[in-house]
Amino acid sequence: MIDAETGRSEKKWLSTFDYALNYQNSLYFTGDVYFYRVNDGVRYYNMFGDTIMNLTKNSVHPYCVIKSKDFVKKQELDGLRDSHGSKFNDFYNEIKGIYNIKHYVEWDNYIMFYLTQSNFILSVLLDKHTRNFIVANQFYDDLSFKTKDKCIFPIPILGDKLGFYAYVHPLEMEYLLKLYNEDCVSEELKNYIKRKDIKEDSTPLLLSYE
Repeated sequence: MIDAETGRSEKKWLSTFDYALNYQNSLYFTGDVYFYRVNDGVRYYNMFGDTIMNLTKNSVHPYCVIKSKDFVKKQELDGLRDSHGSKFNDFYNEIKGIYNIKHYVEWDNYIMFYLTQSNFILSVLLDKHTRNFIVANQFYDDLSFKTKDKCIFPIPILGDKLGFYAYVHPLEMEYLLKLYNEDCVSEELKNYIKRKDIKEDSTPLLLSYE
């Protein structure tokens, strides 16, 4: 909590020891966003935390906790830091456990986010009402691409009552056009790329899923 007039910190919550395996640099910039705005507040999560928090004007409390035997342990992280140094770039390739909640979105009754495990990305889809969930290596967008072996995995960015939105990363635009030229995309996406004259340096493509 920061005083708006003086800029001084008045209160603090979510210690790194309790919620980030005591990793002080848990806000290392990876291109991800660690805050997600919802109607009743803000969801907050960090790189080595297993808990998605809900922040409101009046409270800070856990919203969703990830329970997995594969989640990175404090001992593993401490050992990597002792042998490689505290900089994330020096040891992230050797992390074996699950860590780093990323690309979090909510829409309708659903929550979706990604998890990092070693060099793999796990996709998680949770039904808020039934509490049932799916964990997959990667969700395949069969609405936009014809085959799983030739596709792009759009990055979720926002959800609302109609569905969620994802974008094609700028570094993937060249590959997207390659798939377009090889007739590997759906007719709808093909027509959109042609109509908008999408090129490699075009603004990242935003896709809507209802």
